[in-house]
Amino acid sequence: MKKALYVLGLLALGFAACTSSGEVGNFQLLMKDLPIDMDHVWVTFAELTLFSEGEPPVTIETKDDEGNPLRVDLLELREIEGEKAKLGTIFSGSVPAGTYTQIRLILTKAAYVAFGDDTDTEIDLFVPSGEIKIPVEFTIEEGDDLTTVTIDFDAESSVHVHPTGNGLYIMRPVVTLVSVVTE
Repeated sequence: MKKALYVLGLLALGFAACTSSGEVGNFQLLMKDLPIDMDHVWVTFAELTLFSEGEPPVTIETKDDEGNPLRVDLLELREIEGEKAKLGTIFSGSVPAGTYTQIRLILTKAAYVAFGDDTDTEIDLFVPSGEIKIPVEFTIEEGDDLTTVTIDFDAESSVHVHPTGNGLYIMRPVVTLVSVVTE
């Protein structure tokens, strides 16, 4: 069943952060996904944190246009029949300039809708850790250049039936780094 894909709008977050020197640069986190046999896999993000050595972490709330925690349907970000994957923006804005070594995403909820379910009944996914740690080193330069980190959140590899067989589904996020580009 071929579904129409839509592009997630760029979040207009007016996040302004300062380091001790006051230097800031531009950062963007994008996400994509590969196919899975479900109609929807929803993930709700509360925040992301950028970690660097020697500096305090930079924590950013991830909100939608209405100010709610950002909810993303991973399956809207997948490649279908050779089409280029759509990229969902998790964050785009100013952050302190510097070298970062890890991105951490905090998940508040995950759910899926079974393939062919016309009622769109969401089934909760238990996320044991509630977070995704992405080890990646990148530098955000002071000024107008934009550093874009693109990750692949593999929904198919992330969703598992609980081993007890009690009908519980678990999400153990499988996330890989696609690219880091500064332009």
